[in-house]
Amino acid sequence: MVKQWRLYLIAVMTVVVFMSLLVTYDLQQKSSRTKSVVYAQGQSEVLVLQELNHRHSNRMGQDKQRERVIEQGPKNNELSTNSESIVTSENDRQPKLDTQQASQKEPVIAVLLSNENTVEQVPLEQYVLGVSLAELPGSFEYEAIKAQMMAIRTYIVRRILQAERSEEKQSYIVTDTTSDQVYLSIEEVKAYEADYPEPYEKFVKALEETKGKIISYENEPIDALFFSTSNGYTENSDAVWGQEVAYLRSVASPWDEALSPSYESEVSISFNELYERLNLKESRRNGSVNITKVERTESGRIESLTVNGASFTGKELREKLALSSTDMMWTIDKQQESVTFICYGYGHGVGLSQWGANGMAKAGYLAEDIITHYYTGVSIEQASL
Repeated sequence: MVKQWRLYLIAVMTVVVFMSLLVTYDLQQKSSRTKSVVYAQGQSEVLVLQELNHRHSNRMGQDKQRERVIEQGPKNNELSTNSESIVTSENDRQPKLDTQQASQKEPVIAVLLSNENTVEQVPLEQYVLGVSLAELPGSFEYEAIKAQMMAIRTYIVRRILQAERSEEKQSYIVTDTTSDQVYLSIEEVKAYEADYPEPYEKFVKALEETKGKIISYENEPIDALFFSTSNGYTENSDAVWGQEVAYLRSVASPWDEALSPSYESEVSISFNELYERLNLKESRRNGSVNITKVERTESGRIESLTVNGASFTGKELREKLALSSTDMMWTIDKQQESVTFICYGYGHGVGLSQWGANGMAKAGYLAEDIITHYYTGVSIEQASL
């Protein structure tokens, strides 16, 4: 009997030991699996971070490469309407930019100061600063200022090339009016710096970051037209000057309406004043105004119309009546003998919209994005003169 009990105890102890071993093994396995999961999760996070770092490094490398490509590429008033100048013809295109090396000497710009009737000579970058300060409010976004500076610099580089090949030598290259680009003289820039030190520093920094950069199309500096405010779209060059230019095409500009103080304007003109400004014949001055045959461009601006039978383009009407834009509506009041025009936008509408550029900058776009949006198919290059 005792022997049987011993055998029974041995069997029970064997089972207990065996079960203990199983439990221990299971716990070890669970622990191992848990450690594996934790390790795998840790490895996953590490891999994600490595991937993000890898992508960031690649992006940084691409950005640096892009900067190198740009540097080594082909050399080359309300807010103002940047010269209502006529776009040059294909036969009058500018010389190719020198793709070999940049000039070490900064060109000197001769500016006719219209009020003083004197000529001020300044380095190119000083000229760009003077125009920028005259063109833009100090509150403008940094990237919009940079975009404007590239357009200003492109305009003057193009004028320099024109002057170099011109047979008629002038005592100045440009004026300080909207016939070219409005400009603050050296003394005016000093006064601006004293009165508005913070905006001034912002402009100087933008000047440094864009130094020498111009906008080109097929290795030529473009006619970098700009204006104050769009009506929601920029205008095709041929709708204003009759000549199609590949990089001056109509594009959407929805930012202007919410930002620009010049987006909408209203002006009333008496019948007699309208007759005088439009130089209507006596036979058309019949005590009334009848506007007919209205044709609009794809951007909504007036292409042509007739006033009391006389034909005008939208550009002619805007200039003769001193209206802010060719996108206009009107109300004819026969009792008051007046016409009230409501205009949308400010300026000729071709090229870069300054308030639109400011809106793009507010939305997070860079100067390069702004430039390539408003000028179709262009690139940014380093000027060479």
